[in-house]
Amino acid sequence: MEDNILELDKSNEVRITVLHFSIAIENLLSQYLRGLLNIKEEDSKSFGNSSSSLSFSQKVNLLIDTNFISSEAEKKFRTFMEIRNQFIHNSKADSFVNCLKLLPGREKYLLKTYSYIEDDDLEKRLFKIWQNLINDILDVFNQIMADMKENKHVHFFLPGLLKSIENNKASIKNRSK
Repeated sequence: MEDNILELDKSNEVRITVLHFSIAIENLLSQYLRGLLNIKEEDSKSFGNSSSSLSFSQKVNLLIDTNFISSEAEKKFRTFMEIRNQFIHNSKADSFVNCLKLLPGREKYLLKTYSYIEDDDLEKRLFKIWQNLINDILDVFNQIMADMKENKHVHFFLPGLLKSIENNKASIKNRSK
């Protein structure tokens, strides 16, 4: 007999946390791309909340197409996106350990990239790594903004976006498992 996937349990806490930060990252991504393309939020079909809006994956691909991020940053965005997708779309992804079993090579990549993060409990360690992955992604946004400022490509969205980045970083620090 299959488990009742509609039943709330401990795994939903992890899933909700992933969803929460996924929404925040996607909103930042939309803000950045709207600003880069000089699209006002109220006029946007691509970056709105309708069924015709771009998917998270399409937005990440657009970000990568800007060439503002390094190949390592691209790998981090893709890893974040893959983890997000498993938690949101796959009922078997009920923990970070189980989620990463569904993504061949990603656990190894994360453990190597964030080798300085230690914990005897693998689930807790992977959660801490995931938090650091989010921080790194937020740092990529900060770096893009700094580069744009330095190159005098300051757009109307910059002050609000920088504040959003800092608020999300603070939220991660305040969040514990």
